[in-house]
Amino acid sequence: PVDQGVSIPVPPSGFAGGGITVGTRIEPEFVPKPRPYKFRRNMENRDRQVFFLGQLYYSLQDWPNAWQMFRQIYESMPSSPYLEESMFLMADCSIKQREYDSALVVLNRLLSRTLDEAWKTKAKESIALAYFYKERCRESADEYLRLSQSAVSSNRSWYLYNAALCYLKLDQPDR
Repeated sequence: PVDQGVSIPVPPSGFAGGGITVGTRIEPEFVPKPRPYKFRRNMENRDRQVFFLGQLYYSLQDWPNAWQMFRQIYESMPSSPYLEESMFLMADCSIKQREYDSALVVLNRLLSRTLDEAWKTKAKESIALAYFYKERCRESADEYLRLSQSAVSSNRSWYLYNAALCYLKLDQPDR
């Protein structure tokens, strides 16, 4: 005869409930069935839920799933307060997956949609980085030089340094 019970490891602290100890057998009808996660019906919070789920995937470095969550906000919730950050993180996920053309498309859309200068600066920095990774060093250097002209003095030297690296790579492509 085969025992139909399920052995569930339970921490000895009794965290799982009173009187259950390690190795206790629980009959199959008492094992809870997993339920899929459902978003609240309140659409007001849905963008926040999707965004935080995307951030969770992003923190776990699960770039494809994070990209999908941020894309939902971009496509389905254009008036969301999380739109700019979602677009930026979506592009960052694309860069991390080495999908530079996709990142450039999203970053250029972010530039055209946002009025916030901080997001525009971040988008331009990421555009320069994506060009660099695509080995389009001339475009990358041009972006960094444009950023250096409009930047505060503390960032200007960093932009000029990156532009110099791009020009060095143009002169010595094997580096």
